[in-house]
Amino acid sequence: MKPLVHINYPLDKDLILGYVQEQEANFKAYTDTRYNATLDFWKSINCDNEYINRVIQDLNIDCKPRIYKQLPYSYLEPHTDNITECAINFVIKGDDSPICIQGVEYHYKQAIVNTRELHSVRTGTTERILLKLSIYNEKYVDLVERLKGWIDDV
Repeated sequence: MKPLVHINYPLDKDLILGYVQEQEANFKAYTDTRYNATLDFWKSINCDNEYINRVIQDLNIDCKPRIYKQLPYSYLEPHTDNITECAINFVIKGDDSPICIQGVEYHYKQAIVNTRELHSVRTGTTERILLKLSIYNEKYVDLVERLKGWIDDV
């Protein structure tokens, strides 16, 4: 099975971007406790937003929603997510930045991603804003099967 499958959810990016603007002061540099590393070019916030909660409800998932901002011309080195089994990612801004999983580049706007696979992101000329729904208690293959009605084979 491929480590990424495209989905098609009617996401309102403008609502998410408005939330990002409201929360601008709350973004913090990402810290990975496994490596005692802080990445100033990659910032995040935990989300508590009515619209994002509705997306989660529509998809019927148990997750931790976060928004990440990655600066232009930056490189998020190959890694696996710490305790996340898989994630549903929505690229809100920065569509020119593919995710590289096990050496293969994938361009996507929305996808279920196997975050247990080694992956990286190199941004282009624009900031990349990502809504990530991190799933801790469901395996990638099980989530893909359960959400097959949302899958969009591109």
